[in-house]
Amino acid sequence: MPIKNPYCNFEPGQGSIRRLTCEAWMLQEEKVLKTDKWIGGHSKLTIFKCCKCGNYWKIGEVFDSHHGYSKEAIKPGETMWLDGEVVSFSLHELLD
Repeated sequence: MPIKNPYCNFEPGQGSIRRLTCEAWMLQEEKVLKTDKWIGGHSKLTIFKCCKCGNYWKIGEVFDSHHGYSKEAIKPGETMWLDGEVVSFSLHELLD
C-alpha cells in the first residue's frame, strides 16, 4: 500500500509560488513575520495554513521594479534563500 502524502499533491510549478504543493487559493494567512519596503520594491514573509490538508507553509515574497515578483514556499524544517538571507521554518514561530 503506497504511503499517503500529507500535502495536497498540487504539482509544484503550476502556480506563481515556487515549491508550493498546496493550491494557493486554499491558503489562509496565519501570521505576518516580516515586511520591508524600499523605493521600487518590497518583501514579505508570512505563515499560511492550507484549509484543505491543514499543513503550514512559510511563503516569502520579494518584488522589485526591475525583476518583478519572486515567491517561494517552504514546509516546516526546510530552508530557502530570500532577499539575501537564509530563511528557515520552525512551527515554534507560530507560538511567538
